[in-house]
Amino acid sequence: MSITQIEGSFPQDPLPTREQREEFVSKWEAVPDEKFKKYFLEWEKRNDISDQATCEIVDWNEAMHYIDDATGLCGFVSSFNGQFGGGVAYHMNNIPQVISLATGMEMDKERLWKTFKRIRTLVRAVNVRRGLRRKDERPPEDHWAVRNEEYEQKLLSKYYAFKGWNSEGIPTRQTLEILDMDYVADDLEQRGILTVGDDASARKPSAEAATI
Repeated sequence: MSITQIEGSFPQDPLPTREQREEFVSKWEAVPDEKFKKYFLEWEKRNDISDQATCEIVDWNEAMHYIDDATGLCGFVSSFNGQFGGGVAYHMNNIPQVISLATGMEMDKERLWKTFKRIRTLVRAVNVRRGLRRKDERPPEDHWAVRNEEYEQKLLSKYYAFKGWNSEGIPTRQTLEILDMDYVADDLEQRGILTVGDDASARKPSAEAATI
């Protein structure tokens, strides 16, 4: 099962004063988009952060972990230890140039983000083909002292929609076609996992979801 790791690129708790936050974001080179600085500046309590922001922060963290794994970069100098203190050596804004210089491939942030989405979606499709469904995607029952099942399920639904997956967490044909992965949709349909017209239960990934 592919476990989403969300630690690292976004601090666990907001800094106590606006001045501290402004100083922090002024040196925050790792963010793939300025909106993440805005999220951090306006963050007062964990429960107050919007569901959209939550999905985007998780997506960014997923991107860094999958890119680290795909390129062989160490998570401790890119995604895992985030931007605390002196910052990180590699991030979404300079990794494309590193790849281009090392391989001769033309790479930019948009292409790298799509590559991440293809990898993430393929891993998801493999897990789905092996039986992973929504009911399996939950923390252990003793993970938190206090659980809010209703909110957890609501947020999971929004995350699935953000990723372009249906209500069971299965990538839709529309999403797979956007990522040039028609063959994966064909396979899932042939196995009866994905049915024709299943896109109705998940929205088309937005431009922001497709690329930062």
